[in-house]
Amino acid sequence: MEVLERQQIKNYTLGSDVEYFLQDKNTEAIVTAEGKIKGTKHEPFRFDAENKYFATSLDCVLAEGNIPPCKTPGEFYLAIQKLLRYINGTIPNHLEAIAIPAARMAEEELVSDTAKEYGCMPSINCWTLAEIRPIPSGDNCRAAGFHIHIGYDEPNSKMNLQLIKAMDLFLGIPSVLIEPENERKSVGYGCAGNFRECHYGREIKNTYSLN
Repeated sequence: MEVLERQQIKNYTLGSDVEYFLQDKNTEAIVTAEGKIKGTKHEPFRFDAENKYFATSLDCVLAEGNIPPCKTPGEFYLAIQKLLRYINGTIPNHLEAIAIPAARMAEEELVSDTAKEYGCMPSINCWTLAEIRPIPSGDNCRAAGFHIHIGYDEPNSKMNLQLIKAMDLFLGIPSVLIEPENERKSVGYGCAGNFRECHYGREIKNTYSLN
């Protein structure tokens, strides 16, 4: 086993892009967010003129939102709540955004080309270094994600792997116990060690896919 030199993580930040299903309050049916949420994966809609990180977009049939990098748990919580309030304040009144791992939808909600696309890029398993790709199930099951973005000073790939392994142990395992039985893993989401190492110039951000 490779032994890494101890490194203190300094000035870490936490961000997220969250995916919500839209549910009809009257019938409890899950409906597509297409035509109801602003922005696309390639051109997110930035809804806060003072903070470019707050944005929404359509991902498959889901309402996806982005929040800024946060430095404290309280800041992270408030950013998520602000995003959720914005989404619920702009969609039709009979709908609400809900955070569930997977749902089966009526055929009429899945007829567009967008409804058959999975927007996430391939990710890596931090334990095996094997590539993980979402697997379209071919039926009416759709899955949502809660990706956690991690940044820190002087990042490097070796430390990133150790950090993701720690998140698997302290976030991934508890989430399996907390989250109700669902079909999310059947389409390639929420698997152990699932992460992406994203490079923004000299900056590297880890994206951890919570189970």
